[in-house]
Amino acid sequence: LEGKNADEFRQNFAAWPDIHLPAIHWSHTRQRVLTMERVKGHRVKEMVTLLDEDARMRLRRRLADMVMKMFVDDGVFHADLHPGNIFFSEDGRIILLDLGMVGRMSRTQADRFLAYWMAVGRLQRERAFHHLLALAVRTEGGDVAGYRVAYDRILEEFEGSTVTEKSLARTYFDVIQSGARHGVVFPSEMLLQAKALVTMEALCLFMAPGFRFSEEIRPIVARLAAERASPKSLLEKLWTMLPDLVIAGEWCYTERHSRDREAEPACRRDETAGGTAGWS
Repeated sequence: LEGKNADEFRQNFAAWPDIHLPAIHWSHTRQRVLTMERVKGHRVKEMVTLLDEDARMRLRRRLADMVMKMFVDDGVFHADLHPGNIFFSEDGRIILLDLGMVGRMSRTQADRFLAYWMAVGRLQRERAFHHLLALAVRTEGGDVAGYRVAYDRILEEFEGSTVTEKSLARTYFDVIQSGARHGVVFPSEMLLQAKALVTMEALCLFMAPGFRFSEEIRPIVARLAAERASPKSLLEKLWTMLPDLVIAGEWCYTERHSRDREAEPACRRDETAGGTAGWS
């Protein structure tokens, strides 16, 4: 499984020459033995002493770009990216190891994640909270109004804090935990996201004290949102959903494929209107 994950990540980053996943030697791999390419590189601590401030800035931006690509474009992300699982080679490549723990998101979840951070970056709490709720399950008796009050308080504390007082990842954890306390439960993928953000934020903070991941991802989120809104992307999405809308009176948005299951359509239908399609 770890070897297959590595192959999948290598394919996802095929167009990124500075991201390297060691090759898996399948001829010498068995159920209990993983044989992979030997790689060499510097640890994070070493990179701090080898690089000047500008080079460290470029590297941390690339790391932020890398993790957001995993979340938004690929729908599969490294969930255990601690300092022991990342090397930096002499030729400037980022080497990722240990793909035993990964998180997976559907296309719908990835789009909601992007929309949520877009709204957070613009300080649009109403929109942000709307997208957050769309990712959750409301239990019977759940207190959504109380959760909204708690959510606003968490964001106010984050917006008025320094990086040493409140991190983006810790804030994300608080939002998820607060939801659980109010009967609004989020999928396990979001907990893995928070874990991935914690480790990535820690890496970047070590390289550059005072680093704010929330500021770093803002232009990345804006760029990814612009790509989602391109005419080509919109036409592809419309063409995918149009036949179901015309024939069956519903729209289905096909989730991305994974190795373990066929694509799953997420459908919406307005049952109260006699089958007339409804958009939500």
